[in-house]
Amino acid sequence: MFKIFIPSEPPKKNKSGGESKQCIIGGIDTHSLQCNQCKNSDKISSPSFTDAITLEALEPKHVEFISPDHNLKCCYNASTLDKCRTAAGYLLQPPHFRLPMHIDDAKRICSTFHLTLQKTPEHPIAADVIQTRVSNNHRLRLWAFDNLKSSQLWVCPICWTVLTCTPEQRHTSEDITHARVHTDPINKTVEYIIDRTEHGANGLNEFAGTLSTSKTALKHHLRHAHNLRQFPCELLNIYSLRADDGILHRFLHHRGYVNSSAHGALLSYWRKGNDIMPVGFNKFVYLYLYHYAPRVASTALPNISEQESQEIATVMSRPYSKEATASDDEFVDNSHQEHSSIPVFRHDHEGATAVQAKVRRYQQADASGYLTHEQLEQKIKEEAEITGDDSDLSSSEDEADRYQREKKEREKRLAKQAAESSSDSDSDSIFKKTSKRHPIKRIVLDDSDEED
Repeated sequence: MFKIFIPSEPPKKNKSGGESKQCIIGGIDTHSLQCNQCKNSDKISSPSFTDAITLEALEPKHVEFISPDHNLKCCYNASTLDKCRTAAGYLLQPPHFRLPMHIDDAKRICSTFHLTLQKTPEHPIAADVIQTRVSNNHRLRLWAFDNLKSSQLWVCPICWTVLTCTPEQRHTSEDITHARVHTDPINKTVEYIIDRTEHGANGLNEFAGTLSTSKTALKHHLRHAHNLRQFPCELLNIYSLRADDGILHRFLHHRGYVNSSAHGALLSYWRKGNDIMPVGFNKFVYLYLYHYAPRVASTALPNISEQESQEIATVMSRPYSKEATASDDEFVDNSHQEHSSIPVFRHDHEGATAVQAKVRRYQQADASGYLTHEQLEQKIKEEAEITGDDSDLSSSEDEADRYQREKKEREKRLAKQAAESSSDSDSDSIFKKTSKRHPIKRIVLDDSDEED
């Protein structure tokens, strides 16, 4: 007998197995997080299957934003993102919704859900409603609280000078310093990115190209983006966005805060609360830039020539030069030579009197937009409840005691940074050392990492 073998049909492929069910933007979902989950060390928050902005139920196919460090997932309906746009009609970037969305992510969403890349929505979601929901997203706040402790960013001194100074202000180091301490770093960043995007450029990539996550990377930027072979190492410390005596600290000091009240000023800045920038806005944008900067090639801002870079570098380096100049005595404050050897700059001839007149403690109401003492205490308590950690409660110890404790901790950090900077300077011979001709004092604002 013969057996007839009939070929069987091959197994049918699962149509949904080869493609992602959701539209994923941002990073890669390496932790396989569920909707609206945050991973903090070994702990993962509970999921939520509602839109992070409208709080409505998520549609079967929706948009998932993954943070660049892979530890946060925020989910939105496509119809929600379509209603969250800039004044020029561009989609806004999750999770902070203050900058235009990255062009690749925007194109992916529009292609998947058949949306228009740029348009004016018929029923837009108001900016204050969006920011209120962003600020109330406790998973996002938990992620930001954990990340801000260890994040440091440096901005290119040449690019920042071009961004903050008019051509007439770039001829003297005093004018450059004056412009820097008068500029809110996060505000200026957002304004530049939005303005460039609305003019058809990629503002996010342009600005991120000027940022570095280490001082070594900043030196590399100066060499290759501006062809600068000599630059004072001490100036690099000043252009850290949030380190001690950096751009933010000097900006806050100019606003009238001294060491005893700087702790509250810094906390208030990251939790800034007013109609323009609701709570948490500064913190979320900073962290987005911190994680995004390493993904972008290090480049100078457009239209900065090599000659212009050299001229600005010469002006900025002059106070650190061994050659005496006529303006040295005006630029350098020698009134407290015995305290330190880190530079502090006079903003203008009448600046000292103006700053002293504006000094105030953060317990008082601040018309410039910072939180009052009571509002700040409430925000700190709320974050402590979210994280389950009482270390962020400023009421746990007396203000004076806390300041003395953090002052000692800061002095230890500064000594360690000075040792590392000295070692770095010795190994990198093309960066000049500061002249010891002018021992000068330093302004230090109190930035406790564990309370950011």
